[in-house]
Amino acid sequence: MPDSSHLQPQPMALLLLLTLAGVIACGNGSNGPDGSHDDDDSTSDDDDSASDDDDSTSDDDDSAETELWPFCPQSSSYVGNTNWQQTLEVSSAALYCAMFNESRSLEQEPSFKAQLRLIPGSYGLPHEEGLSSMALPVCIKLAEGQGEAVMDGTGNVQTTTSGWQESTFYSHLLEQPMTDSKSSEWWLKGTLRLEATGSQSPAPLLADGSAPSAWSGTGLEFSLCPDDAQSCYEGRHFLSCNPTGYRLQRHSLQFNGGELQLDIRMGESAAATEPAAFIRAAGNLDGQDFEQTSYWKLIYNPTHHHFSRDFALLFDSPIGGACGIKAINLDPWGDAPPGQVFTVDCELSNIEERTLNEESFIELTGS
Repeated sequence: MPDSSHLQPQPMALLLLLTLAGVIACGNGSNGPDGSHDDDDSTSDDDDSASDDDDSTSDDDDSAETELWPFCPQSSSYVGNTNWQQTLEVSSAALYCAMFNESRSLEQEPSFKAQLRLIPGSYGLPHEEGLSSMALPVCIKLAEGQGEAVMDGTGNVQTTTSGWQESTFYSHLLEQPMTDSKSSEWWLKGTLRLEATGSQSPAPLLADGSAPSAWSGTGLEFSLCPDDAQSCYEGRHFLSCNPTGYRLQRHSLQFNGGELQLDIRMGESAAATEPAAFIRAAGNLDGQDFEQTSYWKLIYNPTHHHFSRDFALLFDSPIGGACGIKAINLDPWGDAPPGQVFTVDCELSNIEERTLNEESFIELTGS
C-alpha cells in the first residue's frame, strides 16, 4: 500500500487565490508575448473560412473510440467504501491523452505519448476528510514499443475540503500503483474535484473525456509517474484528447512543393502554459494530398504560453520517401525567428527544408 505521507492536502481556497493572481499577472491567452492584443484582421470571425461548420475540422479520429482495450480491467476492480456519499460517473467516452511538455523537444514528444482510459461505471468517493484505501479501474496504452500500464493493487485517496462563500469544495488526491509489461513500477496520480452549494451534496463528477473549464471548481486530471508519485518530471500528464470547448486555431502554410493546415484547440490557464491539443493536419506535398487526425501521429511542442509552436505530423504512408512534415517556430504574430518547414523521416529527423513562402493564422471559434 502506498505511503500515506506522500499525500498532502491542497486547500481549494489557496487555488482560488492563485487563480486570481494568475489572471492579473498573465491576462488571457489572446495576448502576444509583449502583452499586446493581436488585432490582425485575419483572426476575424467574419472571415468566410472561419465558419464554425467547417467540415475540415472534423473531430472524427481515433481519440473517439469507445471499445476497451483487451488488457483493461473490469469495473469490478474498483476498491472503495459502500458508505461513501460522493460519486464519479464514468462514461464510455472517458479517454484521455498525454499532452506536451514545454521542457521537452519536439523530437522527444513521441516517446511520451500515451492514452488513459477510465472504465465505465459509477464509483463512490469519500465525503469526509482523511486518508482512505481506493483503486479506480483504469488502463493506459503507452507509446509504440512501451506496452501498457495496468493496475497493480490498491492505492490511497486523501480527501480535503475548503470553503468559499456558499460553496464547499472537495478535493480527492489519488495515488494508485500501476505496472507495465516489463514489470516496471508506475504510479497513477489523480485529482478529482467536486463542489457543493449550501447544505446540498455535490453533484456526481462526470468523466466523459471532455475538458473542464480553467475557472471551474470541479473536474479531474491524471498523471502517470515512473517509480514515485512525488517525482513526475518524466511522467505523462493526461488531458482531453479533443477538448471541443477550447478555442479552435489554425496555422496555414504555403511552402515550396505544397501547403499545410495545422489545427489546434487552445485552452485557458490562470498562470501556467495553457492546455492544448493538436487535433488535425491536412495539406499537399508534391502533388499528393494528405490528412491526419490520429493522436499518435500528430506531435506538438510549444514554448511557454505557446509564444512559439513546433508541429510535426506523420503520414499514414510515406510520400516521396518522407514519413512526415515538420513545421517549427510558428506563432500567431509573425515574430522572429521565421517559421521553417522540413520533410522528415519516421524519427522526425530532417530530410529536406522546403522554403516557406506564406504563413497565416486564424482563430476559427471564440473562447
